[in-house]
Amino acid sequence: MGFSVASTHMLFFIGVIAISAGVIVSFNAFIDETRGAMTDKKTFITDQLRTQIEVINVRYSGGISYIYAKNIGDRLMNTNCLNVFVDGMYITDANLDILNASSGTPRTEWNLEETLEFQATHAISGGTHTAKVVTCNGISDEYSFST
Repeated sequence: MGFSVASTHMLFFIGVIAISAGVIVSFNAFIDETRGAMTDKKTFITDQLRTQIEVINVRYSGGISYIYAKNIGDRLMNTNCLNVFVDGMYITDANLDILNASSGTPRTEWNLEETLEFQATHAISGGTHTAKVVTCNGISDEYSFST
């Protein structure tokens, strides 16, 4: 009787240790995934806080809206994922040119304190309109103008 009780207790103890090890491994994977997600979220929020733009002027002439926007944040931005909207309508890449406002050269990066000229080809009627520029991480600014 003494040996069978001791061996039963030993088997239960080994079983509890094995289950505990499995739980610890599972929680460790969960903690690693959570840590990675928190790091990604922190990076995204930091980028948003460092990004700031200002649409400073818009004029319309000959079927083209000339939208002038300045990077007033403290980070360099890529222009390949900027979005432009006029009266809520998305301007496709085929109808959009992004140029340095001073030199007129095409831009793929938006430097600090640089003003870009977005040339959006589209037709609008007379009246009051709104142009909006949205950055890669969702920061935006808009400007109302009349034609």
